[in-house]
Amino acid sequence: MLESADIIENNPDDFDAIIREILVLIKRLINPEKEIYFEILFNEKVILKEENPKEIEFKSFFKESSTNSIEMKLFYHTVDENKIFEREPLIKNIIERLLRVNERIIYHEELEMTNKNLEALVEDRTKDLAESIKELESFSGAVSHDLQNPIMMIQGYTEMLFHEKDEKLKEKYIKKILSGCKRMKSLINELLNLSRISQLTLNKKVTNLSEMFDEIIEESFSDTDNFIDFKVMPDLFANVDKSMFKIAMENIISNAVKYSSKKNDPVIEFGKDNMGYYIKDNGVGFNMKDYDKLFKIFSRLHSRNEFMGSGIGLHTVKRIIERHGGKIWAESAEGEGSIFYIDLDES
Repeated sequence: MLESADIIENNPDDFDAIIREILVLIKRLINPEKEIYFEILFNEKVILKEENPKEIEFKSFFKESSTNSIEMKLFYHTVDENKIFEREPLIKNIIERLLRVNERIIYHEELEMTNKNLEALVEDRTKDLAESIKELESFSGAVSHDLQNPIMMIQGYTEMLFHEKDEKLKEKYIKKILSGCKRMKSLINELLNLSRISQLTLNKKVTNLSEMFDEIIEESFSDTDNFIDFKVMPDLFANVDKSMFKIAMENIISNAVKYSSKKNDPVIEFGKDNMGYYIKDNGVGFNMKDYDKLFKIFSRLHSRNEFMGSGIGLHTVKRIIERHGGKIWAESAEGEGSIFYIDLDES
């Protein structure tokens, strides 16, 4: 509580001096970062001939959203009760001025908050841009390499086909060309998916992930050569963008199916524990010393001769999970399978 010791002894109607003093006190008191609430007690003592003091007290809260309130006390020495009410226009004038002051205070507080938010946004965007540039550099080099391989293969077999007389060899070359085209198509589709992920607006809805898992199995993996034992924990729900999250699930399941394909009794599980949602397989696994490469674009922990793939899938998964405000990580050991954990922001 702050009190002014100023005494106005001349013109009782000289409220400009009061206002100036109040403004000084407001400027001195307000520190939006430290002061949650403040009061101003201002005593105006008018020296008149009357003996009996009277007190008018009012308290104004200007906006519900504001943390500021101003309390003023005006003291008058008067015998005639009506003289107090004669001064109401002047009191109203003070309140109106204080309202304008308070509006400016609120405006500057909001402006300062907006500036802080903008600074944080710029910092985040700068970080994202730096990561995107780094990713683009890696991306451009890897794309040129991965796209050139099938193109060169197609070109080579096409030239051989043009000159070949043997029908059996022609058939072999055509199969190689078709294989190269299929590989290029797959790579381009994965790149397009990756590109869309950064541009699409999230449309989160509560989604049954257990049903999504079953749908993916039915659509894409019901006709696999080897029998796979899929185990799905029922009624697992999450607040996600369904179409985008389905891409992530498809990639993780495809990854698990691929690396379990050489097992006699492959098992793939989807469930949830205290760590988060998980997809677990009993496939070939990987060495954890190579973990840093796992989610990098075009990185492969196994050669293409062992397992086919573009090296884009898990990077796409990571981008989707991060767009949902979540995290993804994996645990594995060579020959013992892998488990991928997803921790989602459930807000």
